[in-house]
Parts: sequence; C-alpha cells; structure tokens
Amino acid sequence: MGRLSWILVGWLALLPATHAASFDCAKAATNVEKLICGDSQLSQLDSALSVAYKHALQRSDDKQKVVQGQRLWIKDVRNACADAVCLTQAYNARLQQVQVMASPPAMLLAAPAPVTATSNRQSTTSANTPPKFGNLRGGAAHPCVNAYYGIGEPTDYTKAYQCFKEQNVANFIILMTLNGEGTPKDPELAKKTMDMWFQAEPWASSEVDGNAIRNAVAQHVQDPNSPRVDFCKDLAESTYSMGFCSGVDEQLQKQESGDSLRAIGDSFTPPQRAKWNEVLQAKERYAKLEGDRILKQYEDGSIRGVAYDSQIMLVRGNFDQLASEVFVNHNLDTLTPDERKQLDSQMRAAYQTDIDDYVEGQSYLDQSNSSADDKQKYAKNVADYKQIAADSQQAWENLAKLLAELAADIDKTKGTNMVASITADLTQARIGEIKNSPG
Repeated sequence: MGRLSWILVGWLALLPATHAASFDCAKAATNVEKLICGDSQLSQLDSALSVAYKHALQRSDDKQKVVQGQRLWIKDVRNACADAVCLTQAYNARLQQVQVMASPPAMLLAAPAPVTATSNRQSTTSANTPPKFGNLRGGAAHPCVNAYYGIGEPTDYTKAYQCFKEQNVANFIILMTLNGEGTPKDPELAKKTMDMWFQAEPWASSEVDGNAIRNAVAQHVQDPNSPRVDFCKDLAESTYSMGFCSGVDEQLQKQESGDSLRAIGDSFTPPQRAKWNEVLQAKERYAKLEGDRILKQYEDGSIRGVAYDSQIMLVRGNFDQLASEVFVNHNLDTLTPDERKQLDSQMRAAYQTDIDDYVEGQSYLDQSNSSADDKQKYAKNVADYKQIAADSQQAWENLAKLLAELAADIDKTKGTNMVASITADLTQARIGEIKNSPG
C-alpha cells in the first residue's frame, strides 16, 4: 500500500461549502472576498490553504518568512484577481507551494492536483497516489460520502471503500477496515494503515481525531469483536470533523424530510400541491436565513458551520413535525383566539430580546475608550444583524401566510380548522428557533 495522507485538507473540503472559507463571509467586504464566499470551490481552496499555512508555520524555523510570504501573496497575487478563474489558478499554485513547506522533508507528499473552476468530475487514481484536493470537494455531495452514508443513492460500502481507497482517504479506509465495510474486517491491517499514515504525516497522530482513531484501532486489535465504529459518534472530535458530520446529518435529514413531505403533497389536489410546493420553497428560504442569523452570532471559529447546520436542521425538523401532526395525524391545536394572540406577542418579544442580546454582546466595541474603528465595527455589526433578523422574520411570515392559504383551502373541502392550528404551531416553533442561540 502506498503512502496515505490524512483527510485534513480534504476534510475542510467535506465541510458545507458555504462555510468553508477561512474568514467570516458575513463580513466579506472586498470583491475578492465576495468572490470566494460566493463560489464553493474557492471557499474550499481558501480553507485548505489556511490549514496548510498553519502547518507550514508549525514546521518552519523561520516563521516570519512564512508570514511575510503569505501576506505578499494575498496583497500582490490574490487581491489582484478580478474573477473566479484567476483566483482558482492563484490558489492552486499557492496551495502547492505551502503544502511543500508544510510537509515533512523525509516524507514529502505530492501536492494536490489543480482544481478547475468548471469541473467537479471525480477522477480515478491508483492506490499509490496521494489524495487530490479537488476530488474531495463537495461535502455530503461527494461520491465517496454519498455511497457510504446513502445520500441520494442506496448505501454501498463496496463502492464507498473503493472510492476512498482510490483517493487515499486514510480515516475512512481505517474505519471501514475495522468494521469490515466493503472490505474484510482486519484490525491488524487497519493498524498497519494507521501506522503508515502517521509515519507519512506525524502531526496527524497528535490531532484529536488521530487520537480517537488510535484508540479505536487499539480496541479492535485487542478484541476483534468490539462494536462497530461510527465515525461521527466515535471519531469526530475536532471542530472540522464535527462540521463534516453536521453536514452529513443535514443532508440525511433533508433527504428523509423530502420523502415524507412529497408523500404529504401527493395527498393534495393539483392546485393544493402547487401551493404546497410554494410552501416548501418558502420553508427552505426561511431555514437558510435562520442559519445566516445564527452564523452572524459567531464572529469566528470553525464551529460556526456546525451552528449554521444545526439551526437549519431545527427549522426543518420543526416543520416536518408540524406537517405530520396536521396533515397526516390530523392533530389540530385547540387554542382560543386570545391564547393565539398571546402566543404571537411572545414571539415578538423573543424577536426583540434576541436583537437586544446581540447588541449587548457587541457593546464591548462601543465603550468610551473604544477606538473609532471599533465603534464603526460595532455600528456595522449591529446594523447587519438587525437586517439579517428582519429578513428571517419576513421569510417566516411569508411561510406562515402560504401555509395558512393552503390550510384554508383544505378547510373549505373538509370542514376542519387547520388554519388556526397551523398558525399556533408554527408560532410556537418560531419562538423556540429564535431562542436557539449560542448565548
């Protein structure tokens, strides 16, 4: 077996693309930053370069030289680009340079193949070829991940194992060898693979995910009948891998949700089904805006992507439960008009409290001794958050309106009172979603 490279660079590429950039996209100001945040491939490249740069700093005896080189590249190369093609070429070239600096001299791994600005097609490589960054883009849309988790296709461990093997993704090769998924169960071979990986990239052995894999391998070598290893439950300890897992969970939930919501739509008349499709589109828009609102509450840190996914999943889960209760189980709410009015007031109060809490959290920038730049940052952050919160609230109100229109049409034919029930349930869910903040 050839040398194996850890998935770290590819790992960030497995994160949800919207949040893969190394900086806060909510604060993107320049044309280059906006281009990066608006292009999933560029976002992935930016994150991969950030990780490689950090490891280059760790290994360099002249850290100032590394820092200065990166600053000059950003100023003279990256920021001189005017379009995505130029940025893609610049990032590909810089990534190869930095990865050379970040690799152990005795175990230098080949730099990743260039990522094109137009193609996501997977290429086939031999078992001895180090991983190619471009082949690991796409998060839960990645073919290896799809086959392993059954996203958009039936779970196929044989296909997934071969895919991960071709791309030398050490984490999943070890995992699947321990579990006997797509390949015979062989703890000793998993240990050999792990040892080769850690020899090729010593830094990986001290990472939290590396430690988790080491423990899992040791347990299975000692007792081959140990329970199956679940990547997200047993091995994902870094914020990067947790971000990957939240992305997988989000896609699986969306897939399961889509099946159940389509089944509900099939029970409607054609006009009602058309309205239902509008409702589902409005729900997705609201979910994404809620994710943006939560994202804004995190100024930095890779956990931001996890929080974003979690909020979207919360919104979708609440909607799925509401739809099932009302349209499938016909469990209708019995609140009085006054109680529903009180519920609406509680929602408005929660909305204002959330904004007030954000403003208070940013107040450290607006002290009497704060600099002019900090005060300006404070004003911008507050204005941006208020706008994001308002957009999310408006999207929710549009969702509630469309859902009420659909329910009213059904009420005419069935003599029910779905409108009142749906409005109350949706409002209760909205209160919980507003309050679901990092604090």
